[in-house]
Amino acid sequence: MNELSNVEIVNTWFQEVWNEGREDTIDRLLDDNCTVTGLISEEINSCQHFKEFQRQIFESYSNFRIEVLNTISSGNDVASLVKCRGIHNNTGKEVDFNACFIGKITNGKISEAYNVVDFLSPLLQTGIIEEKLLEDF
Repeated sequence: MNELSNVEIVNTWFQEVWNEGREDTIDRLLDDNCTVTGLISEEINSCQHFKEFQRQIFESYSNFRIEVLNTISSGNDVASLVKCRGIHNNTGKEVDFNACFIGKITNGKISEAYNVVDFLSPLLQTGIIEEKLLEDF
């Protein structure tokens, strides 16, 4: 696949999987023998496991959206900087945080995905963690 197609795959992933909540896109664009890290404490290694993660996010946040801020690619590698937004269902508070995605596209599907997510910001924004607790950290 050419570079533009790989960028389109990743942009479609964020739009359809996260902004439209389409599970069928997970099957279409994620290799079922994938390696996805950085989202939970363990690796995600299948479409089904990713769907379970997606459901957990949607159960925790309403109106969850991901905006792609920038995407670059080289060969089969694609990297995106994204902004995540939503409303935390338990607190009713809005969250806004950044994440980076680095993926490898193989045969038109995401085969590897390495994620770096600012998990601290939503914890602070919802009050689950108080900022003063971090002063001595």
